[in-house]
Formats: sequence, structure tokens, C-alpha cells
Amino acid sequence: MEVKNRIYILLLLLMNNSLLSQSRHFSKEEKETFLLGMFNHYNGNTYIPTHPVLKNRLTFFLNDKESLIKVFKDTLLQYSLENNFKYEMRQSAFTELYKLEDDNPFGKYFIKKRFTNDFYYDEKDDQEYPLYFLYLNKKAFKEKNSQISFLLGAFINNGIVLSDDKYVFKSGNTAYINFVIVLLKKLNVKILKIEGPNESTLGGMRSVFFEPSGELKIMLKKNSNLGKN
Repeated sequence: MEVKNRIYILLLLLMNNSLLSQSRHFSKEEKETFLLGMFNHYNGNTYIPTHPVLKNRLTFFLNDKESLIKVFKDTLLQYSLENNFKYEMRQSAFTELYKLEDDNPFGKYFIKKRFTNDFYYDEKDDQEYPLYFLYLNKKAFKEKNSQISFLLGAFINNGIVLSDDKYVFKSGNTAYINFVIVLLKKLNVKILKIEGPNESTLGGMRSVFFEPSGELKIMLKKNSNLGKN
């Protein structure tokens, strides 16, 4: 009983810093897609299946995103307790998420592709490893609630509130922003403007400006301050 009580108290302490703090029940898929939305998609997602270490890395964050990392860690801990997901967070130059078992609950949300002569070169062991690129799979996001939870996670990492009726997603990953646009359209969200890399956008950022409505607007308003330093 003592162990159960400790876990219960821990969950109560975490409640203010995660998606699970909301009043309604969130499904396993909604929690997965919320976490997936917070992944670092900036440089694209990759998979290196034969690398002894990186084959198990799922994502990583810049260490200066302290508030985002806290929200991610708190939500992931709750998810892991409910679904027996074994993982490890490692901190060095980045804060990295590694799975500790073969099962990857986030794998089903991606399409894996490899192009000829794509390799990851590891200077430490002077080896080349086959490199696969992972693309978010539209077919894995059929449910409206999963679409909303992904966009919420994505907004916590890459979104800005400009006014009550004007929000924006920004990223240097064009494929990622295009996927966000697909989900916004599925939810019949009004898209105000799509802006590609130009002289006024630092680092080749691609942006989508939109006017949220319905449940998406409610969720964004409730959680817009999560993950902000």
C-alpha cells in the first residue's frame, strides 16, 4: 500500500504540468499524440536501426527549453505508469528520450522511408549505419481527439498566441508544418496565412497563421502557457 500511496501522491503533484491535468478522461492514443506533438521535429525524424545506441532514441530537446521538458517529462511519467512503457531520459548536450525495450508506442504514427545511400556516420566508431527518415502518417490520425491533442503538443513546442483570434505555428521543418496544416484543415480551422522562408523569417522558418475554433481553441486557451519559459 505504501508504494501505491507514493505513486498516487506523485501523480497529484504532476497534475498541474501535463495534459492529464484536464477534467475529462484522455485516451491512450490522445496521450501518445500529445507527447508526439511535443517531439522535436525541427530537423526531421530519423531512425537508425543498427546503431547500438541511437536505435533506441525517440527524440531530443535543446536544454534551454526547460519548461517544455518539464511538461514532457511529467506527462510521459504518467503515461508510462499507466501503460508500462519503459524509458530513460538522458541529459548531456541535449535532453534525450530513449526506449528501454523493443516496443515503441510512437512508431505507428510514422511512415518509414530510406533513400539510396542514406547513412549516418558515427565518428566514434568510424562506422556508417543505414538511415531511415520518418514521416508523420496522416492515416494514423483518424480520430478528431487525437488530431487536437497532437496540435496541442505541437503548439506547446512551436506555437505562439498573437491575439485572441490569431495563432501561429513556426518551424524550420517544411514537412512538419505541412502536416500541421493537414490537421488544421481536417478540423475545419480557418487558415489565415501560410508563410514560407523569406528574408523576414529567421533560419528559413515556415509558418501557418490560423484562427482556432471549437474544442481546439478551448484546449489551446487552457494550455497556451504550458512549456513556456
